[in-house]
Amino acid sequence: MHVLQTLPLLALTATLALSAALLPTIHVGTIQTCGTNKYGPDYIAWLDDQSPCDGTDLGIVNSYRGHGLCDLTAPIPDHPELMFSGCAERVQPFGQAGLPSGVMENGNQVMECHEAGGQETACPSPCGQGQTVMAASNVTCSPIQRY
Repeated sequence: MHVLQTLPLLALTATLALSAALLPTIHVGTIQTCGTNKYGPDYIAWLDDQSPCDGTDLGIVNSYRGHGLCDLTAPIPDHPELMFSGCAERVQPFGQAGLPSGVMENGNQVMECHEAGGQETACPSPCGQGQTVMAASNVTCSPIQRY
């Protein structure tokens, strides 16, 4: 290859490696709500340095969207282009979409997601009155390390 052909490839590789290095680990889980969760679990996402109780509420997306969480952007600060990926399609009419297997940025996979084991955390209830609700971790998404 000529030098002029390899320079763009080196720049792309460096950009992808830098992007992955700056991404925090993100956790995706479910949290109880005030209602019955009749239409499916309420999903939340939080970063490594957060409590699930302080996470971003994503809603009951796996019950209404064709690919659930994969129809949403991943709520990571300073990375508005991140999208969940790899969710199995929701089975109509009452099924749930699958959980993400990765996270994409501008069409490139930058994170891999793995089952998290369902560890639960008690959080203050949005219903008030001193109640608690349980948040469970379902998936952890970590940056792909490219060398």
